[in-house]
Amino acid sequence: MPIGTANNFAFPVLTTPSFETALADVTMPFADMAVAGSDDAQVTLVVTAVRGKLSADPAAGAVVSGSGTPTVWIGGTIDQVDAELATLTYAYRPGLYK
Repeated sequence: MPIGTANNFAFPVLTTPSFETALADVTMPFADMAVAGSDDAQVTLVVTAVRGKLSADPAAGAVVSGSGTPTVWIGGTIDQVDAELATLTYAYRPGLYK
């Protein structure tokens, strides 16, 4: 049953991979990450890595802040944020940001 309000607003849904294995010093994409919802909704997504760096290509249309750091903020419409997630990568760096 979808979550909503009396105005028929549905909250965005974030789909993430159930498990990822990261190798040291290897940059990997988040291939199975997506956000869905009302196309005109504006959202901000914050993704944080415990160890390593996240990068996203702002050319996908969303506003990106923090690319190349452990925390990336992505903001825009659902479609823009979803397109940005397709560019999101993670690079595990042992001993970084303990």
